[in-house]
Amino acid sequence: MGSVMASLLKSAGIPPTAIEHPRCVRCSTRMPLTKSEPLKDGFEKRIFECGKCHRIETRMAADPLKSNRVARLTNAIVPPS
Repeated sequence: MGSVMASLLKSAGIPPTAIEHPRCVRCSTRMPLTKSEPLKDGFEKRIFECGKCHRIETRMAADPLKSNRVARLTNAIVPPS
């Protein structure tokens, strides 16, 4: 699933950032997202793997589609008058 997300970002012309590719704490190489799994509480588990030293890091992140920010943005949309 992580490679699908990376492909979508790439095809949309969105450059990788520190959020999508954190640095490995062991060797400082950018780590690509290798897998993401949705969790029941509106979060997702993201797994990153360093291509250089093969260190694996797991992070939890709020699912952007289930975030309160999305609700605030969509509630503020009104038709033009």
